[in-house]
Amino acid sequence: MSGMQSEITQRAVDALANRAIVVLKDTTHPGNIGAAARAMKTCGLRRLILVSPQTLIDGQSRAMSAGALDVLQSAVTVSSLAEAISECAVVFAYTARRRELSPQQVYSFQAGALAAQHIRRDESIALLFGGEKSGLETDDVRAATYAVEIPANPQYSSLNLAQAVQIACYDLRRSLINAQEFAADAEPMPTQKELRDLYDHANRVIETAQMPKRGKGKLLLPRLTRLITRAKPTASEVRLLRGILKALTRKINNEEQ
Repeated sequence: MSGMQSEITQRAVDALANRAIVVLKDTTHPGNIGAAARAMKTCGLRRLILVSPQTLIDGQSRAMSAGALDVLQSAVTVSSLAEAISECAVVFAYTARRRELSPQQVYSFQAGALAAQHIRRDESIALLFGGEKSGLETDDVRAATYAVEIPANPQYSSLNLAQAVQIACYDLRRSLINAQEFAADAEPMPTQKELRDLYDHANRVIETAQMPKRGKGKLLLPRLTRLITRAKPTASEVRLLRGILKALTRKINNEEQ
C-alpha cells in the first residue's frame, strides 16, 4: 500500500473511531484518567466520559496523558451510567468476574470485531470500565450488551485500568482496519435509551398485570432484560415490542373495567 493510501486509510479509521466512547465509572486515581486518555489517543479514540469520578482531572492526569490533553479537555463528566450510554447502540462492559444473569460473554478481541461492525453501520458504541478497586457493579454489567473478558493469565489476571483501556482500544482499531464493509441497508440497532424505555414499559405492564414479584418472581424483569439483550433486537423490533405492550395494557385495563 502506498504512503498516500495508508494515510487515507488511517484518516478513515480515525473518523470511524469517533463513534466509540470510552466510559470510566467511579475512577479513584487522577493518573489513571490521564493514562487512559493516552491509551485512547494512540488508537484514534477521542471521546471520554467520566461517570461519578472520585477524583478530578489534575496536574497528574495531564502528566500521565503524555500529550493527550485534547482528550482530557473534551472529557465529559456525568452522574449516572444511564446518561453516559443513552445514545449508544451497543455497550461493552469490561469485567474480570462473571455474574449471574450477565449479558453474553465475549473476549476482548471478539468485542473489538463486534464493535467495528456496529461502528461501520454508523452506530455509536461504548467501552465501559469500572473503578480500580472493585471494577463494575453487577447492575452496570447487566446494563451492557456484552460482558467482555480480557484473556489474561488466570493465575495473575490483574490489569491496571489504563492497560485494560489500551487493549480494548487496540482491539477496536485493529478490527476497524480489517473489518469488511457491512450492507448499507442493515437495520439500525436501538439506542440504550430506547432499550431502557422498553424495559421500563415492560415493568409497568408486569405491575399492571399484577405478576408476582416474590421468590423467583423477583428475577422476572432481570431475566426478561437479559432475554431481550441476548436477542439484540433492531430499533424497529423494539418499536414492535412496545406496540405489543401497549396493546396488552389496553386489554388488561378493559377487562378490569
